[in-house]
Amino acid sequence: MLDKWDSQESLKVLGPSLDSVLPLGQDPVLLLSSRFTICHKTEVVKNTLNPVWQPFSIPVRALCNGDYDRTVKIDVYDWDRDGSHDFIGEFTTSYRELSKAQNQFTVYEVLNPRKKCKKKKYVNSGTVTLLSFSVDSEFTFVDYIKGGPAVGNPLQPTSLHYMSPYQLSAYAMGADKSRKEKLSAFNPGLI
Repeated sequence: MLDKWDSQESLKVLGPSLDSVLPLGQDPVLLLSSRFTICHKTEVVKNTLNPVWQPFSIPVRALCNGDYDRTVKIDVYDWDRDGSHDFIGEFTTSYRELSKAQNQFTVYEVLNPRKKCKKKKYVNSGTVTLLSFSVDSEFTFVDYIKGGPAVGNPLQPTSLHYMSPYQLSAYAMGADKSRKEKLSAFNPGLI
């Protein structure tokens, strides 16, 4: 996990075997919220109880504002064209729990509190599986000035600035090529 809260987290989610709310086709959608503020809404997956949502990215700042243990609530709805979406269920997690999915799938039970109170044998309203989770840093100009993403040790062959006794570095070759292009513009026969 990164300590950089300007990063983006990318998630890939599916919801196998969600409960049917209506006898007709289901159109599931996920709403992610943190402290009563919706921070992401997935696309609607039409006519299925086994949705696979497109991977999506959320800024860490919007999801948890740097508090990796802040509760993130995820609601599952059956989308309706008229705006009266039907509640399927919900579950809660945190950024820290989500980040554990970098190495494994994580399955969350979708629970509907009303159904749980009414039915004694109620187990859940389906599950949502987090297939992948990754954090992508977004570096600013200031990060580069402070020494952000390093270009590497010039003594290592993998560095852009590697000083080989036999050939120019990748960085130097790019600079040399640029210089040749500029000179050829003024005198094409020179090079």
